[in-house]
Amino acid sequence: GPVCEESVRYCERFLEFLIDLEALLPTRRFFNTVMDDCHVVVRCSMAPLLQRDEGNLFAQLLDMLKFYARFEINDETGDPLTDHDMTQLHYSKIKALQKAAFAKFPDLRLFALSNVANVDTRESLEKHFGALDGKSLKEIACYLNLVPEELAAPFEWHRLDEPFLRELLISRHERRVSQLESLNEMPLYPTEDVIWNENIVPTEYYSGEGCLALPKLNLQFLTLHDYLLRNFNLFRLESTYEIRQDIEDAVSRMLPWQSEEGDVVFGGWARMALPIQSFAVVEVSKPHIGEKKPSRVRADVSVTLNVRKEIQDEWENLRKHDVCFLITVRPTKNIGTKYNYKEHFIPQVGLVHVRGCEIEGMLDANGRVIEEGIEQRPQLAGEQRTYRVWLDSNQYRVDMDLLQTGGDDVYEGFNIIMRRKPKENNFKAVLETIRHLMNTECVVPPWLHDILLGYGDPGAAHYSRMPDQARVMDFNDTFLDIEHVRSSFPGYEVVVN
Repeated sequence: GPVCEESVRYCERFLEFLIDLEALLPTRRFFNTVMDDCHVVVRCSMAPLLQRDEGNLFAQLLDMLKFYARFEINDETGDPLTDHDMTQLHYSKIKALQKAAFAKFPDLRLFALSNVANVDTRESLEKHFGALDGKSLKEIACYLNLVPEELAAPFEWHRLDEPFLRELLISRHERRVSQLESLNEMPLYPTEDVIWNENIVPTEYYSGEGCLALPKLNLQFLTLHDYLLRNFNLFRLESTYEIRQDIEDAVSRMLPWQSEEGDVVFGGWARMALPIQSFAVVEVSKPHIGEKKPSRVRADVSVTLNVRKEIQDEWENLRKHDVCFLITVRPTKNIGTKYNYKEHFIPQVGLVHVRGCEIEGMLDANGRVIEEGIEQRPQLAGEQRTYRVWLDSNQYRVDMDLLQTGGDDVYEGFNIIMRRKPKENNFKAVLETIRHLMNTECVVPPWLHDILLGYGDPGAAHYSRMPDQARVMDFNDTFLDIEHVRSSFPGYEVVVN
């Protein structure tokens, strides 16, 4: 039936409020325990709203709440927890569950005596606990102090139904994915699913009335990892907004139509985009030890430069590490159909896939990459040009996994390559730098750490208040003579010992 829009907005705002409380250390210290005791995340994950189209934003906000509910931080001290610390906490929870199973249920003896790695996945937990009835699940949950034994005051608001108890036990004990691991497995280029998702990348017509599934840059942050991650996500989405505008502009100018034979024909042209003549993945290297993604994925993209000389020069001057986008369109509009720019962009042009790539170089007549830095670039005959590009290994792995389950082969149908202005196209390098910082320990000196996160006295970082001030500094050959020193510090008295 119909859903009250005000009720949905209230649920979204309430989740946003919970996320704000969880993402600040002073409130999180107490509130996280209360939220955990009320099983808010489990209740929300079983809400019927998640199954409806109106619940898309609610689901994205719930993912953010789950993330902060299990954030890698000690709620009491505020110290960040390492992967080892989080693994130890997870193991202690599983061991407590195994003890409960061993003490109460002989039928679960196999679960109780198995090692943790064999039983801590959702599939394994569902297999062991799926056959238990509500009474058995309640006994285990009571043994672990997750629910009260009776729904008497003040606990009458608790849920003790069988589906809830089963989900509570499974979600609480399933193996967690390391934040750093999930970040390292994240593709850096936006895809069509992110680019046109208005809940995380709003349009210019966003009124500000509804909430968005975006991290906030507050005055305080939980840890340095939290600070960098919020900046990473926001910069990625800000770049995505600009990329969306560039794609819509370039593809609209190319006017993709469907021919009578069902092929794609282009009725226009764009300075920043060209039709692809052929595309082929030429190398998929084996993963490094401990990784799932291929170590390198390379492809060849062929285009025809039947454009003006200055535009041809721009395409031929694409440099190593320049980022381009590969686009698949399958238009349904017949030749000559006019676009209505007031309507949604994707259905009109038939856009299906968007994938990013990074230029390695243009190939010469022998199929070898033309190296940069050589004084005389070879003159290539004709208008056909082929570029060797690097694809995102993480995205390639995701796409291949989807292909195995019956999804589309994304890399079969690219028919547009789009470039961007170099000044606006440095987003991948920035994201890689932030990700590299998050993989590095001790990026910020201790005297700056608390101030950066929004705690302590800002004046404590002033050099005059630092405990281990350097009284002597060797400037080597910075200053030529005493007159050079005096001229470098006008308005100051220079005292010579």
